[in-house]
Amino acid sequence: MSNLHFPDYAPIHPATKTVRPRQRTAKLPSWGIEQRATQGRNQTAPEWSLKWILKPIEANTLDFFLAQQAKTGAWFLWTPPGVPQARFRCDNWTKQLTAPAVWEFQATFRQVFSFTLPRLGA
Repeated sequence: MSNLHFPDYAPIHPATKTVRPRQRTAKLPSWGIEQRATQGRNQTAPEWSLKWILKPIEANTLDFFLAQQAKTGAWFLWTPPGVPQARFRCDNWTKQLTAPAVWEFQATFRQVFSFTLPRLGA
């Protein structure tokens, strides 16, 4: 588990939010029927596609931070535009040198939901 805050670098606009509700679908095409049912809790966890234009030290900071989080499987805290802070994971990112000493950094953040188990004997 983690309680690390994402480094304080604001992404450039647009920041794109994508939601893919988790549902199971049963289709009976010959009857023209389709039935959908939600899967589990928190079916609409958003993903955010983000982009930054950064100096080399800032790009390296983000790269290192995300690599450490990916290595441990930990989540981090981040505040999306216009909504409250939440827990996220980043499964992929790219870092591209676009001009001398200018890096374009792109990442996709996926909101995660976790819980804390009660301590035994407490």
